[in-house]
Amino acid sequence: MSTDADTRFEISHRGGVSEPSLHKAIEKVTAVADRCREAIHHVELRLVADGRAGRSRPVLAEATLTTKRKPVRAHVAASTVDEAVDLLVDRLKRRLERHEDRLRHQHDRSQGSVSAAMLASENDRPEFVDLPSDYREIVRSKSFSDGSMTIEEALFDIEQLDHSFYLFSSIEAGCDCVLERTSSGYLLRVIDPDQYGGGPMPPTVEMSEAVAPTLGLEEAREFLDSTGADRVFHRDPGDGRGQVLYRRYDGHYGLVTLD
Repeated sequence: MSTDADTRFEISHRGGVSEPSLHKAIEKVTAVADRCREAIHHVELRLVADGRAGRSRPVLAEATLTTKRKPVRAHVAASTVDEAVDLLVDRLKRRLERHEDRLRHQHDRSQGSVSAAMLASENDRPEFVDLPSDYREIVRSKSFSDGSMTIEEALFDIEQLDHSFYLFSSIEAGCDCVLERTSSGYLLRVIDPDQYGGGPMPPTVEMSEAVAPTLGLEEAREFLDSTGADRVFHRDPGDGRGQVLYRRYDGHYGLVTLD
């Protein structure tokens, strides 16, 4: 299956990305996509090389392969464009391999554990641009989660999407939760841990005992500004749902909510 004449390619680049490096990136990402057993409807590739951003690894590379199921995504940072492309392709291959495992085990999203390579590759993630707080805007988006799901399903999705955290509504907990990457695996934050009655955690997941605070959007923003934290999982005072305000790599804030 993989790519065909109906596959839509969306390529963007900015900064010091040469034509040979761009063509090399397109060829390598397309080669990864062609390994997929499913038809790829959309291939998105983004390269940014901006030395003015003040990063030690100023090149950002992102790729998303969209099938009829969940998208397979990877993003990395590196010192040069060619290095970023190589890291991106390696990371995308690992995500696609897990996607293929999922297709072969339709009723078991837990196939495969968190590998050492996946945890080590956290070092390839982009650095944050340190914008003054007055310049930071809030960009809103919806979670990729599709209705209520198990923790095992959320664990599979966060790895496929290559996200640092994943907001979802947990079947086991009966409430909104966020799954966060750590140096050794994952941390599950629940709105109220005392209400959790879903049994033991997956072996790579630990549960936080902290209760999610109830914060308005400005309060959540003030918390991030004052503490320098990457994100805050909190309960919205209006509807009581869980949401995450987080630092984006471009220096602004993102707000993720659930339907």
